Amino acid sequence: MLKNYAICGAVLIDGNGGEPVANSTVLVRDGRIAEIGVNLPIPADMTVIDAKGKTLLPGFIDAHLHLCMGDKDLSIPGSGLPLGLADHAGLRVLKSYDYALKNLNAGFTTLRDAGDYTDNTMQVKKAIDQGIVHGPRIISSNMFLSTTGGHNDLYPSFLQRTDNPKNNCDGPVEVLKAVRYQIHRGAEWVKFFATGGIMDPHLKQEFNDEEVAIIVRETHARQKKVFAHCMWEQGTLAAVRAGIDSVEHGSRLTEEIIDEMVKRGTWYVPTLCVLDASATMGRDYGLSEYYCGRAKWFYDSNLEGVKMAKERGVKIAFGSDSGFNAQKHGTNGREFIQYVKAGFTPMEAIVCATRNNAEMLDLLDEIGTVETGKLADLVLVDGDPLADISILANADNITMVMRSGVIYKQL
Repeated sequence: MLKNYAICGAVLIDGNGGEPVANSTVLVRDGRIAEIGVNLPIPADMTVIDAKGKTLLPGFIDAHLHLCMGDKDLSIPGSGLPLGLADHAGLRVLKSYDYALKNLNAGFTTLRDAGDYTDNTMQVKKAIDQGIVHGPRIISSNMFLSTTGGHNDLYPSFLQRTDNPKNNCDGPVEVLKAVRYQIHRGAEWVKFFATGGIMDPHLKQEFNDEEVAIIVRETHARQKKVFAHCMWEQGTLAAVRAGIDSVEHGSRLTEEIIDEMVKRGTWYVPTLCVLDASATMGRDYGLSEYYCGRAKWFYDSNLEGVKMAKERGVKIAFGSDSGFNAQKHGTNGREFIQYVKAGFTPMEAIVCATRNNAEMLDLLDEIGTVETGKLADLVLVDGDPLADISILANADNITMVMRSGVIYKQL
């Protein structure tokens, strides 16, 4: 049976971007926000949480991370087998679950997983959804789609997988089947590599125009959404023109690409902090000097692209790419700092990680803002993030995490 709570005395930032409310009272009943006000009377059946001196916000949403990898499975180019595939499936699931809890501990109550090498993240999601274990809300894309020789074709050419994952695909028939397979396995979004990444600049466009059109058309026909890894101009433009719902990374945005994004209402998830982490801390995790230098080049370009997109009115969401390289799970809040560097106010950065993400994920009726009737996804922060956004980068400053009215962390 759910407990009912009265959270009293905090400065409330509701996620809509308006002025904070001091001395707020938020009443939580049956897992939902029942009433919001200032110095409200407290019903006798409610447990009081004294939040004086703290800031109350909506639970944060990270719209781009990878639970299939993390500090136990660092992604080091050229280091051998693809991440986790040397482990038993049971161990991979447990690692993914551990990473999910680190995100929850940092205040991120909803996660959009941006792709897996297997379907272990999907099993973590199902276990949480079925109440077998507790954890954050997970929006899964199951396995990401790539081409033969593409960004996710990680095996040496003389080896083949025997489990037939159907995520490396070529040509209209294979691509169509791959989309249908991932959705059949439970994918709520379909993720594909529109381009290569830091170390494969020859992949300016990975899937050809016909293949991209099939991915988008079939995903939308099945009432799902599609997002794409976009780090080079050519493939990014092709994916946006085909109608993808969100651009991930967008490391080489041009005026032409931004024009198309504005015209089509395409969302943008920049993931700046992962490039910053790779550039500034990657050497400590075994990344080469060359790789770290490339990451810095991409970071500088990405940062300028975010500034351009913001100025032009592109819809900007929030994702950290946690799990990849030096960007650890539980440090997702580093992305808030990057948004402020890109010209956002602290309040605008918070809105990106709450209301904007909920809107992009079609969850705004339930989460993303502190409003009466919505699920009680709430975090308490020790301090004022509007005065110092960096406090959100340290999970120790997150003193309470509530998801759907259940407290999972309370310091």
